[in-house]
Amino acid sequence: MARLKQAEVAQDTLHTGLPAKPKVVQHPPLKPSPASPPRHARNHLRLSRWEAAGPFPAGMREHPLTASPLAAFGRFSDTAAYTDPELAFAHATYGEGDWPSELPTGGRAGWATFDDKDGEVEVAYPDVRWTQLRADHGWAALQYSALLRTRITIPGTGELTRVLVDAAQAVEYAFVGSSDQLLKWYAGDIYGFGETPSGRAGAEGGPSNFARALALPPGEYVLLVRALYECRMFGDPGEKPPTIKIGMRVFLDDTTAPVSPLAPPNVTIVPGLSVVPDVMDKWALGRWISVAVRVPPLNASSCSPEEDQVVEVSAEGYGDGFTCISRDNVRIAPGQTRSVPLMMLQAGQSNAREIEIILRLMQGKKEWRVDTRIPLKHVSSREGKPVTMTVPGLLPEIPPVVSTAIVLPPFPYSNTTNAPPVLLALHGAGVPTPSNEWIAAMPRLPGMWAVLPSGRTEWGEDWHGGSLSDAWAARVAFATLISIMGHNLSNDTVLIGHSNGGQGVWHMAARYPDKFRGMIAVAGYTKIQDYVPYTECTSAHYADPALQGILSAALAPYNNDLYLSNLASMPVLAVHGADDDNVPPRHGRAQTAILSAWLDSAAPKDVRFVEVPNVGHVWDGVLRHPAILDFLTNLPPKKTADQVRTAGFTLATANPDETGPKAGIRIAELAVPGRLARLDVNARQWRRPGMPALDLHGTNVRRIDIAGWGNEAKSLVWSKAERAFVDHPPTAPRRYGPMLRLLDSAGPLVLVVGSGPKAARAQCIATRYAHDLRVYHRLDAVLVDEDAALRGVADSSLGWGNVIVLGGPEQNQFAAWMLAQKHVPVSFPTQGVMTVEGRVVWEEGTGIITLLPHPLLRTSLACLVAGNDELGLELAARLLPLRTGVPVPDWAIVSPRMRWQAAGGLVGAGFWGADWGWNESMSWFDRE
Repeated sequence: MARLKQAEVAQDTLHTGLPAKPKVVQHPPLKPSPASPPRHARNHLRLSRWEAAGPFPAGMREHPLTASPLAAFGRFSDTAAYTDPELAFAHATYGEGDWPSELPTGGRAGWATFDDKDGEVEVAYPDVRWTQLRADHGWAALQYSALLRTRITIPGTGELTRVLVDAAQAVEYAFVGSSDQLLKWYAGDIYGFGETPSGRAGAEGGPSNFARALALPPGEYVLLVRALYECRMFGDPGEKPPTIKIGMRVFLDDTTAPVSPLAPPNVTIVPGLSVVPDVMDKWALGRWISVAVRVPPLNASSCSPEEDQVVEVSAEGYGDGFTCISRDNVRIAPGQTRSVPLMMLQAGQSNAREIEIILRLMQGKKEWRVDTRIPLKHVSSREGKPVTMTVPGLLPEIPPVVSTAIVLPPFPYSNTTNAPPVLLALHGAGVPTPSNEWIAAMPRLPGMWAVLPSGRTEWGEDWHGGSLSDAWAARVAFATLISIMGHNLSNDTVLIGHSNGGQGVWHMAARYPDKFRGMIAVAGYTKIQDYVPYTECTSAHYADPALQGILSAALAPYNNDLYLSNLASMPVLAVHGADDDNVPPRHGRAQTAILSAWLDSAAPKDVRFVEVPNVGHVWDGVLRHPAILDFLTNLPPKKTADQVRTAGFTLATANPDETGPKAGIRIAELAVPGRLARLDVNARQWRRPGMPALDLHGTNVRRIDIAGWGNEAKSLVWSKAERAFVDHPPTAPRRYGPMLRLLDSAGPLVLVVGSGPKAARAQCIATRYAHDLRVYHRLDAVLVDEDAALRGVADSSLGWGNVIVLGGPEQNQFAAWMLAQKHVPVSFPTQGVMTVEGRVVWEEGTGIITLLPHPLLRTSLACLVAGNDELGLELAARLLPLRTGVPVPDWAIVSPRMRWQAAGGLVGAGFWGADWGWNESMSWFDRE
């Protein structure tokens, strides 16, 4: 990520106790301030100097499972009234006490101060012997966290003041008031999306397009920030101390009128988040556009699903030859930003230079109209220049996100009937899709089109889950659009990717081998657990190894090495720089060696590894190496399904929901979810004289689907009684977990909350999470109350998206209805008590997050988040998926011990069975 800009130092200080010697942080020279700062810049609230406790070790991707290492050591001596460790820290005397930590010399973490430079702070601990720590633990030793605090004054004369908050590269933050008893932690923008092109477009030096909208009572606050160093984001610091760079800025929101429930909605259109296709050869390269609309919060909890406070938006648009319509009203709750998608219809070629969008806003009985104009860019395919395409998803329904991809026409242009395969290119971590460097790196061959998907964001899901779906949706949408324009296009696809995109190539090709003619992985790592190891996780010091095994199974979707057998018969090229210190070439060597073993050949003809001497992770021409151009030019003919079956292979999956067929054969259901399944098809270990035409041997396989068997598809289900596969009527496979699969949604996520005071905490969580989904994944979410959700089930209008129910049966009648279906063995027999498969969980601060079947659709998921009290609900909500690599299976029960023991503080966790029942072999509990 780009270095945050530096500004002047704030001199006031927070601490009231004895001063400690400040840590010295080196800053680059200051940049001069602009002569006339933008309007928002003048409303940037000044922060005081930061005070911190740390450093403490932090496991890779473990922070949702923990809150504060301070929780292990009880209350501060002068703040005994605070049972929340972060609240105690907020009000503690500076410099009082220190804490055990394995990172500093002497084993004690203490206090430190860091200068705030106009909302930017660098956190570093130069006295820690980082070189020694990494000598035997590698990058994992550099993972550390610190808890920071500063003071901030929220001005205002009314009951509430609206603010916009940017928290670039911060994990979490909280505003601590004088009366708080349980904090509301807001997820920060840890990847710095606010500093990307889409985050800064039209921002004019003020808050980013991804800033969080809050309404706070005026007054003094302690602002808490949780800081985390991750090598994957901040890079290898080399011999310098690892430094966390945070941009924490709070702006007065002067785009709205004074807060009043009777005021107009004061809707803000966020132009930088509008999504529109380019026009190529007078045809729009996309059938959807979207406009982002923000509604300000009305109360301090930033959420109210009451009908008279929700804004409903419909839209239409017009241009020369274009008509745009929204297929349904978009409901926007106070404090929420949503995209309004419009289907873009085109009657014929057009020279339109803009689209006029008309938004109709309704709140209760009031109605307003807002107009905006979106420019259109025209491009000729003959010039070979990049073209922006919009990607709506794979269903014709309202998409969960209208994303973008870049299309590169052939250069020099040709339109031969024998076109080469389309190149589907996956970018690296943190690389924006319109990056000039990424576009310039593409190999260009006569007649070859290239599609560069965004994966929804610069980081996305590491080309897993929703990012994978977005990439393939881009390929499908491109083929449909380009056929209208008269261009010849190959049905074949070759995958190529660099760094994280190289890993994505391994992942995508091995999950959907029938979709691809070949794959090229450049500087790709094997899996997320091997890039920055999970060896230093806090959980390992406290959690039962049996529990750790189940949590490890939740990361099976990342284990590309377990899926390599699926690549048999596909041409594979892996390229690595010999001096790569970001993704060492060992990763590429390992993948090709494992694949060779599955192919029973020390030198398989279709698998090649090229190690380029004297270059690192990136070099000039990295995707145009001669081996890559030769691979693309001389691809062998694609083998038929019969040829692949006859040669034999082993098909593997830990999740049929994200694994397609090989040679038309697919594992459709698992016998035991959570475990790996393998299906041997004419595999060498079973070959014998007189072998039948299709010899199948399965491990953990419940059902398989076979295409092209006697001109029709067959579905075979394993029969324990007959010890064989038997014919069965074809049905759609059910959706599987783990929890991260919620992010791969066919439509906007549906967040269901209760109404009334009892549901206030759940309502607040819903708005926080809806914002996080937009920032991290550009996913859209709709907030509905319990009654609306029940009506949606009754009339089948709940939507295609995954459903997340917040609050237990006492706070949410929809939760009560879902549990009454008894798909999973979870119940809440009385207030403050839950049971799971007969085990009683009654302790304060406990909560559950669990997947359930969608109430209407077999192809979607539902999730319940509930607690025995508000703390349990907050802790369980931390496990709602946001970042990749967090090991959460189908269900988990949290406790307050999780705040310092991480997974060691879980009460139970596991996977549900094949029919959503209890799964004894893949479940763990701390009680009988």
